[in-house]
Amino acid sequence: MIKAIEEILNQFSNEIGLKKWSIEGFDLSYVDHKEKYIEIFSFSTDRYYEAVSDGFTKPNLGSLLQSNKTFKGKHIESTYEIISSITDENISACKFRSYKGYFSDNINEADHSSWIRHYQELGLKGIYFSKGKRRQGDFDLVLFGIIKGDDACFVKTELPAIVDSFIENLSDFAIVFENLRQNRKSVIEQATRAAISQVMARNTSHNIGAHVMNKLIGDLSKLEIEKFKIQMGR
Repeated sequence: MIKAIEEILNQFSNEIGLKKWSIEGFDLSYVDHKEKYIEIFSFSTDRYYEAVSDGFTKPNLGSLLQSNKTFKGKHIESTYEIISSITDENISACKFRSYKGYFSDNINEADHSSWIRHYQELGLKGIYFSKGKRRQGDFDLVLFGIIKGDDACFVKTELPAIVDSFIENLSDFAIVFENLRQNRKSVIEQATRAAISQVMARNTSHNIGAHVMNKLIGDLSKLEIEKFKIQMGR
């Protein structure tokens, strides 16, 4: 299933490659509102990955994917902003990876401008973009990242069409994320049942060994076995 998600990211990466642009990094995130759970699948450079990982630990940034400022209606508001128009000469290699976690009830109203400042402070360059799709109110699929090109203004103009096309096709892949969700729930339920079984088995063993057997042995020691044998004529 993870392989299928990696293929989804490769499709977007190939579209960017056809434009002769380069990728600092992008993420496809799955936000489960029922279970307050976020899973993010990333195709990124080490620098981008570290920037995002660091950002999600900060209260003023980490709640972006739960913020009411981000999610409005069925479609998630799109953002395209130039972080820096300076192009890097060295293109770093991107890797596929993922990170995940649960979010708390204390939601800060993070917005994209906070993330853009975060990236600028870390020296990242390119066009910051974000767009997503809400699925039946249960979970959201969000694509966000940084794309670089020789002409930042041209990238900003052309990129939305590629992102829009990709987002529309995400409905075809939603079943992959739903299966991932169900598998995770199944694993948690199985682990919970196994833990309960272990506790019950341990308690049963303890009760028999420490209480029943101890009581039985104590009672047996009080019996006059030899006297009983004589009375029975043995």
